[in-house]
Amino acid sequence: MFKDFEVDTIFEDQVHERYTFMLTIEDESYRGVYHDDKIHWFHPQPQRDLEQEHLEAVEAEIHNRMNQL
Repeated sequence: MFKDFEVDTIFEDQVHERYTFMLTIEDESYRGVYHDDKIHWFHPQPQRDLEQEHLEAVEAEIHNRMNQL
């Protein structure tokens, strides 16, 4: 599905603290922010490259991994 999943924290110990993530799908890197159980994608956005069904599966896996933190 994807590989090289990495998570980092920005604005640590502040009111605007957020998780950022990076993942690779088919040799393309995607980044986003995860906050309040929502995914906000940076450019490039996978919605342009992936079919809806594949994107939903990727986002479900991101939710699972982020909720384990």
